Amino acid sequence: MIHFEDDGKIIGIKPKEKYIQKLIDTKGYSAIASSKKISSEEMLMRYSLRDCSEKQYAILKSQLNGGVIRVHSDSAMLGRFFTAFIASVLRTEIMLACQEMRYDTNKILREVNRARIVLMPNGKYQSIFDHPQKIQNLFKYFGVSHESFISFAEELNLKGNKIQSSQYHILSSPIDASQPGATPRRKPGRPKGSKNKVTLEKESTKALEQNESNRGPGRPKGSLNKKTLAKMGLNTQPIVKHSRPGRPKGSKNKTTLEREAKEAQHLRRKPGRPKDSKNTPKMI
Repeated sequence: MIHFEDDGKIIGIKPKEKYIQKLIDTKGYSAIASSKKISSEEMLMRYSLRDCSEKQYAILKSQLNGGVIRVHSDSAMLGRFFTAFIASVLRTEIMLACQEMRYDTNKILREVNRARIVLMPNGKYQSIFDHPQKIQNLFKYFGVSHESFISFAEELNLKGNKIQSSQYHILSSPIDASQPGATPRRKPGRPKGSKNKVTLEKESTKALEQNESNRGPGRPKGSLNKKTLAKMGLNTQPIVKHSRPGRPKGSKNKTTLEREAKEAQHLRRKPGRPKDSKNTPKMI
């Protein structure tokens, strides 16, 4: 029974118990129990979220190909779940954008798949971007334009032969040492079969001595001559040049030296009798 005031506002509601009891008898009722101390309103709000979760799982299985795992190892399963979780987050963001623009999410997603980068027969990547205005508006909502796809294709083409010939690229995952076939982490210390520094130095010295004893005549291969060492400032010993046959340039022969010595002895003397010489006696 409903009571009204004079201005038409509802001031109270009294349910019809017989009508409610009849509905319960025909359809039954459900009850919710919780281990936490929460109010009935909060419990009802949380239970209403179950519908959203079920829809997300349905989308994950049908549209995002998460119904079958197709992997066996634990690390591969975790990677599969992680990838599916990221895909569901992206799909939810697209759904919220479509709701804001009042677009049909499933229809928009089918149209979006037409935007892609295709590997052409000539080995070059080319962007395909032929969409109606609604899809362009969705891309604009997330800050994506046709120029973005063109730059992606150019980036792939610049890599040349380094990129694999496929439209799909798999990221390398870290090795899990707990999985079979993984390279185990070695223990502390020198690896088995390796040699210490002393042994390596002995073997290196022995190899050098053996090479010196077995080498043929001439300078060892890869060594530098004295002139090159002097230019590089690595040679501390003076370079002794061997003179060519014959007298050095500018020197005098023996005959010239003897003549010059005699001329030096008979230099023009000063006026007067030479010192210690005797005068000539006069004839009477």
